[in-house]
Amino acid sequence: MNFLRKINLEKLLKILLSAFLFLLPWQTIFIFREVFLGGVKFEYATLGMYATEVLFWITAIIFMFWYGAKWREAGKKIKKFALTKDRIFLISCLLFMLYVLSSVVWALDPAVALQSSLHIMEAILIFLMIFLGPLSFLEAAFWLVFGAGVTAILGIGQFLFQATFASKWLGLVKYESWKAGTSIISGAGVGRWLRGYGTFSHPNIFGGYLALSMIVAMLLALVVKRGKTCKIGNWFLCQENYREQIIFYSTTALVVSGLFLSFSRSAILTLSIFLIILLFLSLHKGTDFYRLRFLSIYSIVIILLFSAIFWPLVSVRTTASSANETQSIEERLNGYEESWKIIKENLWLGVGIGNYTIYLQHDHPQVPAWEFQPVHNVFLLLTAELGLVGLTLLFLCIVTFSIWQIRKFKIDIMHINLFYIILIISFLILANLDHYLYSSYVGLALTGVFWGLLTRFNTQYLHK
Repeated sequence: MNFLRKINLEKLLKILLSAFLFLLPWQTIFIFREVFLGGVKFEYATLGMYATEVLFWITAIIFMFWYGAKWREAGKKIKKFALTKDRIFLISCLLFMLYVLSSVVWALDPAVALQSSLHIMEAILIFLMIFLGPLSFLEAAFWLVFGAGVTAILGIGQFLFQATFASKWLGLVKYESWKAGTSIISGAGVGRWLRGYGTFSHPNIFGGYLALSMIVAMLLALVVKRGKTCKIGNWFLCQENYREQIIFYSTTALVVSGLFLSFSRSAILTLSIFLIILLFLSLHKGTDFYRLRFLSIYSIVIILLFSAIFWPLVSVRTTASSANETQSIEERLNGYEESWKIIKENLWLGVGIGNYTIYLQHDHPQVPAWEFQPVHNVFLLLTAELGLVGLTLLFLCIVTFSIWQIRKFKIDIMHINLFYIILIISFLILANLDHYLYSSYVGLALTGVFWGLLTRFNTQYLHK
């Protein structure tokens, strides 16, 4: 009976995790605090609970019961005072979380700091659930990519019809190209073009989500198993199932197209660099990499085709020839200067988690609310909010996890697969060019999902 209950618990956990990965991009939220400055909503002081957060916590509770049952069934006993490598990693995570939570004490807005601390905790738990949970890499990656394909359809439609619609139940906001504050492409001879938002609050987040999803899709293409026996998670990639292959390549085409029509420079640059390097790398590999080569070329062709079709818009985005693009670049540069100033003033402890824009508003109360935004660099933003102490504790988490994994699978640190290094670099490029991977709930959740999938990929395939 106990074994049967465990099997049912595992099935339930798989369903919940799959649903979370699929529904992650949908931004349905219950807002319980809004702050207005001069009649303008101050976005970064807003407090709320996302529908996917509710789903996440239900999943997390089930995960704890499942993992405890799995531990007991394996007959494992807790060793007293034994500092194993996995426990050292978990202690490092706990210390980091305690420090993040303690920043509520010195933050200007403790409520925002508390919510941001919760989002950090959720990202760590998401990582652990994907890394240690019952979903295989193929199963988890399938639901992430499938969800990205559905979201991409919405973003493509928004750009083609130059219109969006609002739905509080789906978490969608209506954006119009003529309204101030809407992300557009404008310039002499091209007019005003609404960028694809998908289900997100900004096209850059939409593009980043699709870029990381496409990288995961490349991993799917790499590890596909050949054979006629196909199960969920790899059935659509089986060599003999041409119908399922069509579905897969159609989904990836939607993801790349949606990414391009977001016109997110950081996302397009990240994916383009990843695809070009990956293509050259795969050319020196054996026949098992044929699908990876094809998918790389296939994606690059889509990007080049869209670049040719929408060249006037691409030219405006890349040359900064319009006042709108020039202003965007100037705001980013000013943000870098402001971040360095804040870091110098709060070097050790930072201004408190989630309080970067609150600190800016406190220093410049006369500036309109819409001008306050985080610096477009995850590492500068993290240092400004958590200081050198927080940065050191986060680095400790990364080091202890790396030591645990390298020893566990006997991976020589000097011979780590080049492909894995490219994956890490791709994420770092995206993190260096924008802030949402750290500054928002969905960005932190996506970070946890992405690194959870990479480590799961590592444990299942790379070390072999």
